[in-house]
Amino acid sequence: MGLDLNNINKKFRKFIKGILKFRWAILIIFLALVIYSILGLQGLQFDSSDDAWYFEDDPIVVTENKFENIFGDSEIVAVHLSNENIMQKEVLQKVRKLSNEIENKLPYVDQVTSITNMEYIKGTQYGIEIGELIPEKIPENKDSLQQLHQEALERNYIKNRLISEDGTETFIIANLKSMPDEWRQATSYITYLRDKSQKYPQVYSAINLSEDVSPNKVIGSVILNIVGKSQYEMLDPQATGMYVQDYKQHKFYQKESPRLIMLGLIISVIILAISLRSVRGVIFPVLTAIGGMVITLGIEGHLNLIVQPSVVPIPLFLGQAISVGYSIHIFNFYKQKLEATGKRKLSVMYAVEKAGWPLLFTALTTMCALTSFLLIDVKILNWVGITTTIIVALTYILTVVIFPIFLSFGKNKKVSQKNERKSNGFLGEKLATLSEFTIQNPIKLLLAYSLIAIVAVLGLFRAEVNFSMEKTMGRNVEFVDDILKISDTQIGSVWNYSVCLEFNQEGIAKEPETLHKLNKFVQHIESYPLTKRTTSVLDRIKEINKVLHSDKEEYYKVPETRQMIAQSLLLYENAGGDRIDNWVNYSYDKLRIRVELEEFKQEELLDNHKEIKKIGQEYFPNAKISTIGSIARYADISHKVAWGQVKAFAYSIAIIACLMMIVFGSIKVGLIAIIPNISPALVVGGIMGYFDIPLDMIMSTVMPMLLGLAVDDTIHFINHVKYEYQKTGDYNLSVKNTFRSVGKALVMTSAVIIFNFSAYTTSVAKIYIHFGILASAGILAALLSDLFITPICIKMSNAFGEENQ
Repeated sequence: MGLDLNNINKKFRKFIKGILKFRWAILIIFLALVIYSILGLQGLQFDSSDDAWYFEDDPIVVTENKFENIFGDSEIVAVHLSNENIMQKEVLQKVRKLSNEIENKLPYVDQVTSITNMEYIKGTQYGIEIGELIPEKIPENKDSLQQLHQEALERNYIKNRLISEDGTETFIIANLKSMPDEWRQATSYITYLRDKSQKYPQVYSAINLSEDVSPNKVIGSVILNIVGKSQYEMLDPQATGMYVQDYKQHKFYQKESPRLIMLGLIISVIILAISLRSVRGVIFPVLTAIGGMVITLGIEGHLNLIVQPSVVPIPLFLGQAISVGYSIHIFNFYKQKLEATGKRKLSVMYAVEKAGWPLLFTALTTMCALTSFLLIDVKILNWVGITTTIIVALTYILTVVIFPIFLSFGKNKKVSQKNERKSNGFLGEKLATLSEFTIQNPIKLLLAYSLIAIVAVLGLFRAEVNFSMEKTMGRNVEFVDDILKISDTQIGSVWNYSVCLEFNQEGIAKEPETLHKLNKFVQHIESYPLTKRTTSVLDRIKEINKVLHSDKEEYYKVPETRQMIAQSLLLYENAGGDRIDNWVNYSYDKLRIRVELEEFKQEELLDNHKEIKKIGQEYFPNAKISTIGSIARYADISHKVAWGQVKAFAYSIAIIACLMMIVFGSIKVGLIAIIPNISPALVVGGIMGYFDIPLDMIMSTVMPMLLGLAVDDTIHFINHVKYEYQKTGDYNLSVKNTFRSVGKALVMTSAVIIFNFSAYTTSVAKIYIHFGILASAGILAALLSDLFITPICIKMSNAFGEENQ
């Protein structure tokens, strides 16, 4: 049978009547809560690092922490330098000075390797000697410098790694120590940074140590300040690495997100002003929207929650859109009654009576859809789910409590006979006419819908998960273009990951059999098109073997016997070599291979990692093979996002259908409600597939968000059709009355939301442009489904019983 809507509406009328009796007290409580929340906003902590994505007990995090405690941080900071001739005295002096400055000033630096301070291995009559290729006193003679360049190219671990063959590019690489755990609570961390800041105030000028600042933010800021000095201009220095990328990305979001949110708000105000032509109808929805967002984030600030800045706009976008949509429904009924009676309080009670229950049901289904984010095993998406759910709940409360209180103030209006006869206006009557077209053309409309759905599904299967900066942000974003240019150079690289091998026997990494298998394993990794180069313990072992055999190239290989390997390592250690510790641990049972990439291709990289683990297990059946680092995390998280989306969407649809069935007391109604709610997903998925829009971290929030927004219109429509049917017993008349009365609100809310989201297409970043396009297309698809498909399904299925005149 479903719920008795008349009885429910009476309870909402009684509820708002009681609220109006204590409106001043409630407003004071609301104001106090807003002030308290504003004070809490400063407690929000932003973390742009990968730590904000993963839970601490995630296997990839546990493995990464284990190896970082041995080998240091899995990420590097690098600087690409270029000049028409690197092998000049003045240029080399600048390179050396820059290398030393990075080594001294960059926090948590372990070793800095450049052409001016790297280990240079050469043979002697007693074995090997390790020194520097570039002497302390750099020669001025061009021939001497050319000779040094030639000697550098004879070493495989230098050639096209630290200096290019043509001598126009060089690379500085800074390996970092393991970052401190729980750095927010570590007093030693703050003390360390303060000491650095006092010693080098110029390069730490952008860091506010009175706030929580993550290590990656400090590292990114400091390296950019160092390379940005005018004295290094002749080197055209370009800093790279994930910490640099995170810092620049954080700065971009910090500036771009507020601009887009404000622009969306301005557009919403303009559209509301044009459509409602009421100061109250414009100001108060904006106040409730801001109130809901401030209270939610303020409470999270008091709880000192940590959030990822790139996803913060998502709940704010949604809160803004929902608040405006809910307010329009309230104001639409309020205005109808006010024009008929002129009594403000009576009009407010009528508005809440008519819209209170549909909005509550809408809020509940939207919240259920948004909780589906919790099914995705990604920390920041869990935060999005919880935060958006709270914002929706608060928005509903503010819309049916605070907004009506605002509307209730003021003198009653005089009612003229013209107002008494006033209908739902031009749009309402046009929509009533449109309903006749819908009811009279069921077959044509269903065929058109089916055709569009089939085309959309075919496009959906072409969509792919991709976190590539070029795909998600685009080269129109300045910092993205700067970073990607480095990967286009001869020796520069932007992305890397590490392959880690963990054996169950000490000393096994010294065995010839192990090293020969490792050599084949590395060669296999180097065969991937994405791989630019690899670095491992093999580089030093093979180079030492070559040096011990008079620099003959055929000896650049792993020695054949355990004795020769042990002798090579002993000679290296006795000569003062210490760079091998970055690639093998003291007990020789753990190895690390760094893989630098030519470019980032999500699916191909994921396939590479799967194959690496498979091939690695074949070579080393008794070892554990792992891939770590930010790029490895991207590959891993793409899998979680893709499957998480499927689970989340299925969960949301199932919950919404069940709620519809329970509330309307009909399985048919629940199934009918699914159609307009899957339409946005089909359209969005199809557009993504056909126009090569990647499913990234932001796009992964679109589906559940659209589902939450789409269900709003569906509930209002079905709820009102049932209400009208209970009065008339005629489906055609019920649909027509629904189009006339609530159709205007449905069109207006959809239009406001579409124009709101379209503001994001003004960004230079693809991630926001795609978001604006897809969200707008999804809302439009939901509206058209409600106007042209839902009425047909209700009538053809006799959703509320046989017609009864």
